[in-house]
Amino acid sequence: MENKKIIPASEQKIDNLWFFAQGNEYVTSMVGDEDKDTLVSVKAKEMMSIAIDLSIAKIRSFIETIPKNVRPVDLQSLEKEERKNYYPYIADEIISSLQAKGIEIKNIDGFKKELVQLAARPNNEFERKDQALISEILSLSSLEIEDLGLTKEKISPLLASYVQKEQTADFFIDELMNKVELTEDDAFYLLEILEDSRNMAREREKVKVAQIMAENYLGNQLSDEENDIFWYLNDAIVFIPDENGTIELSFRLSGTPVITDRVNSSLFRGQIRSIILAFLMVFAMLVIQFKSFKIGFYSIIPLVLTVITAGGVMGVFHI
Repeated sequence: MENKKIIPASEQKIDNLWFFAQGNEYVTSMVGDEDKDTLVSVKAKEMMSIAIDLSIAKIRSFIETIPKNVRPVDLQSLEKEERKNYYPYIADEIISSLQAKGIEIKNIDGFKKELVQLAARPNNEFERKDQALISEILSLSSLEIEDLGLTKEKISPLLASYVQKEQTADFFIDELMNKVELTEDDAFYLLEILEDSRNMAREREKVKVAQIMAENYLGNQLSDEENDIFWYLNDAIVFIPDENGTIELSFRLSGTPVITDRVNSSLFRGQIRSIILAFLMVFAMLVIQFKSFKIGFYSIIPLVLTVITAGGVMGVFHI
């Protein structure tokens, strides 16, 4: 799954990012010594005991749905008909991610069918052969174009002709060499960059179509963070639950909210024991003082009601 907030879908792209990030002290501190484990940060909205308990319960419930062993499947290495067997896994990932954000999906089967159909459609079907597409490709490739000493305005007509008239790559390279005066190596390099940007523009359009479909289907306006989930549709690698899978997943909750929750639970249990012990000691002293079990029982009732009332008021006002 690839997007500005999402882990890249392939190990090669993760390695490329790690090459630039591994010197960062904060990023390095989040990764284990053998690069086999990492920390995933989850923020609790509130630090109140009830809110923390609820957040931790939701996280544990979500973790239970994650398979313990998976195996990667490269969709690009499969035939078109064989790929259809794996698109439902992508749809399930999108649905579970939306549900984890509290989005209610009434007709899950129908929604899943729509997602599977979108995932199965080739990205080139989402290409708009208009000037907006040309501008987007050039914008995505602007740094590389400038590195070659060119401008987007100079490349735009050649790229528009190449895309809209569906010219061959060889013809486009000749145009770059003759009209822009690039060397053959630079022309091949620029073509590769433009094709990568073209594929990215197609992926963006596919995600936009999915977002519009989802909003119409669910009847709700989705946030940017929720819309990011539909980038799963562009995954080239799918991770399939498999007991014999080569990738093993395990999770352990930690952090300030978890520690706070355990401290609060320990304090709560200690307070309950202290209150019960105090009641018993006061009751015993009243029985001894009045030399009557019945009078001692009646005498402790006001104290019990006072404590219950105080606790109830604190609970109502979330103190």
